[in-house]
Amino acid sequence: VAASARWHPDALLAFQKEQGLEHAKLVVFCSMLRKKTQLDVLIRAMATTPIRDANIVLAVIGDGEMRREYEETAARVGVSSRIRWLGVMQDQNAIAPWFLSARAFVYPGAIGLSLLHAFSYGLPVVTHGNAEHQMPEFAALVPGENGLVFREGDANDLAVQLGRLMESDVLFDQLSSGARKTAMEEYSMPRM
Repeated sequence: VAASARWHPDALLAFQKEQGLEHAKLVVFCSMLRKKTQLDVLIRAMATTPIRDANIVLAVIGDGEMRREYEETAARVGVSSRIRWLGVMQDQNAIAPWFLSARAFVYPGAIGLSLLHAFSYGLPVVTHGNAEHQMPEFAALVPGENGLVFREGDANDLAVQLGRLMESDVLFDQLSSGARKTAMEEYSMPRM
């Protein structure tokens, strides 16, 4: 919350221009790059129609043993130019403008605390809907209220759900408001 407050609209707009994001639809992923994240599902989704033509840019915050493999997947499916590999960021002041500029937080694998991290920035979360293969924090996600789900491992279905969110300002506003409410009221530190 404190990091978000430091980014006034003019400073955020300047950041977006500096990063070449003022006309892009930014999607954020933030985690260690491990097999459990299944980032390759999102990379493949970015290569599908109509996502391929939707001016979506993916910011990958994090690093790990799967980075090279994920970069190779991006090159193979032709989306390398639309992915920013930002590496490890632990300072919320550095992370904040990426999250505040984004339209969605996507985590194709078993999501954990990243879900509440995204919600605290008002970011709708898109993740797979198989609760048996999710972490406990998944319980905070209510599809259609603060995020969307797709069929586990299905890049085409992820593209459909992401497309819905990118195309509809009404849906984004609804999910963003729900995400903030979930983080600030239902899963706040005092409440927990």
